Amino acid sequence: MRAPAYPTPVAYKSQRGFTLVELMISLVLGLLLTAVIGYAYLGSRQVFRTTDTISRMQESARYVFEKIAYDIRLLGFSGCLSVPPGSSASASPALNVLASPTTWYKNLFGQPIIGYQDTAPPDVCTTANTSACYLRGDALTLLRADNSQEYVVATHDNISNPHTITTTASHNFSDDEILVVADCANAAVFQASTASGNTVTYTGDLGTTFPASLSRIMPLSAMTYYIGTNSAGEPAVYRENLKSSGATLAEEVVEGVQDMHIVYGVDTAGTDKTVDAYVTASAVADWSKVLSVRISLLMVSRSDESIASGNQPYIFPPDMDTDPGTTTPSPTTPSDRLLRRVFTTTITVRNRL
Repeated sequence: MRAPAYPTPVAYKSQRGFTLVELMISLVLGLLLTAVIGYAYLGSRQVFRTTDTISRMQESARYVFEKIAYDIRLLGFSGCLSVPPGSSASASPALNVLASPTTWYKNLFGQPIIGYQDTAPPDVCTTANTSACYLRGDALTLLRADNSQEYVVATHDNISNPHTITTTASHNFSDDEILVVADCANAAVFQASTASGNTVTYTGDLGTTFPASLSRIMPLSAMTYYIGTNSAGEPAVYRENLKSSGATLAEEVVEGVQDMHIVYGVDTAGTDKTVDAYVTASAVADWSKVLSVRISLLMVSRSDESIASGNQPYIFPPDMDTDPGTTTPSPTTPSDRLLRRVFTTTITVRNRL
């Protein structure tokens, strides 16, 4: 019987484990590698969150500008009739037969643009931190005929009372809605008594001053833009939209807008259709001379997105939009670590150039 074979010293040596020093070195190297990867991950995550937040700010500001710009460019539109700014509201070709025609949402021919400097516009709730209420900043009202809902007039009885307007197709107007009828020679604003199918009636004594040649009918668009607080407690741009019976409805446009500053390009000479100065609403002496509108928005990240590495200072309004004769505003440094950016655009009033 053969004796059992025992491992040679060489075999024992090949099975030897790590020493304590080697183990500690490997642990340190592993921890360093983990820390580097973790730091890189956290840094890239922070950059992504910041970039994503700024991108959303830019997108939101662009969306607000597009909405307001559409109404500004069509400011005072009343069909193919070119009604001079500040025209009479009681005589043809610009005829306004509404009760209290100078109310903010009715004065299409006399004053289709109204600005409010750090003041709540009419008919807007003024209790802070309540949904759809005015919070702060400037506000802007814009009036125009809404040709996106335009209908062709088939017949128009301008003699009898009530007056009857028949459209070639069924419309979507409602009773008591404020409407505009127009052609290239005349335009009139009135409030429908009844509206259904393809018929609109108006009860009132107009006689022959309500031209029979009017060929288009469309609703009056009256929009007021202002800063309010939405149901989530975030500052937002709201649009107060005129509805039937003179009632209004506040609609949220986009959240994340902390403040809005508006100045108006005015042709002080009133003859060359060139902007001579930009002034705030309180300094506009004649709204018919406003040729452009410059809007600045202070965008802010959500209240649960304190992602800035430190407190972020900002200047608002921007230097170019300060009131004439005032000094450059000092930076504001809030302690909430929210991101803020200022975006500015200038929009021309095409119907006045």
